[in-house]
Amino acid sequence: MESQSDPRNASKPRPPEWVWAAFVLAGAALIRWPHLQRIPRFTDEVLLWRLAVDVLQGGYRPLVFEDTGYNGPILIYLLAALRSATSAVTAPRLLALALGSGSVLLVYLLGRELRGRSAGLVAAAFMGISATPVLVYSHVLHMTSLAVPLLCLSYWAATQAERRGSGPWLLLTAVSAGLAVQTHPLCAAFLPGLLLWLWRRPPWRRRLIGPWGALALLVLLAAYSPVIVHLLRAPGGEAGPALSGVAEDLGRHLFRGQPYAKYAKGMVNLSRSLMDALSGTAHDAARPAAQDPLVWLMLGLVLAGLWSSARRGRDLPLHLTVSAMICLPLLMAEYDNTLLARYSGLALPALHLAIGVGAADWLQRPWAGGRDPGRNFSTASSALLITIALAALAGRLIVHYRVESAARRSNDDLLTIASLAEASGQPVVLDGRIKRTNGRGTGPSGVLQGIFAWRGVELKKQSDPTELDAYLQAISWPAQVVLSDDTLPHLDAGLLLRPVPAGHVAPISDVGGWGLYALEPR
Repeated sequence: MESQSDPRNASKPRPPEWVWAAFVLAGAALIRWPHLQRIPRFTDEVLLWRLAVDVLQGGYRPLVFEDTGYNGPILIYLLAALRSATSAVTAPRLLALALGSGSVLLVYLLGRELRGRSAGLVAAAFMGISATPVLVYSHVLHMTSLAVPLLCLSYWAATQAERRGSGPWLLLTAVSAGLAVQTHPLCAAFLPGLLLWLWRRPPWRRRLIGPWGALALLVLLAAYSPVIVHLLRAPGGEAGPALSGVAEDLGRHLFRGQPYAKYAKGMVNLSRSLMDALSGTAHDAARPAAQDPLVWLMLGLVLAGLWSSARRGRDLPLHLTVSAMICLPLLMAEYDNTLLARYSGLALPALHLAIGVGAADWLQRPWAGGRDPGRNFSTASSALLITIALAALAGRLIVHYRVESAARRSNDDLLTIASLAEASGQPVVLDGRIKRTNGRGTGPSGVLQGIFAWRGVELKKQSDPTELDAYLQAISWPAQVVLSDDTLPHLDAGLLLRPVPAGHVAPISDVGGWGLYALEPR
């Protein structure tokens, strides 16, 4: 913790801790607020919206997110509770903002626990301004958006358990870790490091093999139990098939073919993805990571922070980082995705924590005036490098917003069309062929289906042009029709369609043109 021995500091009134915590939380939220509903474009998050509505209105009670079979249902039920309070289309991303801001607060509390307030503030600053935590975990409501704060909560609860010698804090560690792994299985990669860190504390070695350790294990399994129950039964209630399928997939990944080559490939992919996550940009052949100065600066800060924190006995970041680097490639070999570094970014709290703890050591060295130029230079250069890194990360986030807006890769058109269609008060017919040409992410048809489901708008979706044409000619009531430009010429019912003003979306790089039409039956 920070020293309180300086009499000059003792005479100064200091804000209470809740003021600092509120400052960190508010700052994180303000950084995440710009373009919250616009960028990135809606992706498969909208499927969770539809499932939440099914839970609320259709009696759907999932044990897992059935699109994957291995993510637990906690986020779906959380969304259902949110939908019961409001149908505003802005609500899901506001929830993502709250979860992402909460992660930054927990990183601050972790740094403060390990090395004092300055460590917490520096760690929270990096977590608060980096592109992956802002764009991926705080804008897009995905499973990782909930997994990150749950992981951070488990780390913080573990530090409280270690400092207080308290069994109940160990139980909080177990339940939050179990919920994190339930939410996303890659979170399991951090548990060996967290357990080893506690095990190396002599008082806790006895507790972990005693009643408190056994109880914590039961609590962790209980938190993960929805996935366990799903794996042990098929949809009809028979035991075994789901578990057998998972075991077969795991065996194929780990033991068949060339397991060492797969592991090495996973390690390389993870390292590259972490470079993207740390530097706030996606590198490719045209922009290799090795030519990005910010990559080297961030790697240098992380490595120096890990060494400094471990040297002073505050080695939780080191345990978590090593655990992630060893275990993540075992669980998944590919880390490329459309939203920067969604999965490798799970390690960012530990890496930013390492920088924060190291920075507290570098920056808290007392200024020696002219008596020790070497120490003064070290302190000043550390502050300068941290400032440069934070400024560069903020700049890249701003540039990303500008590039996406200039390329019209935002949700503006989708939200405009959905609003126009809903304002008519008529049922909506949706052409299912409005898709992204590159095949990546959820296309406009899927996004609109999610938006209309969340809003409770009556919807009929047809993906076959012939069936769509027959349906439009058969209905006898007015409706709003969302059509692809490619589909419209093939409809005999086109004579009945009137374009809605301001309801057409021109083609862009990866999506063809489409628009909103009013159907006026004869």
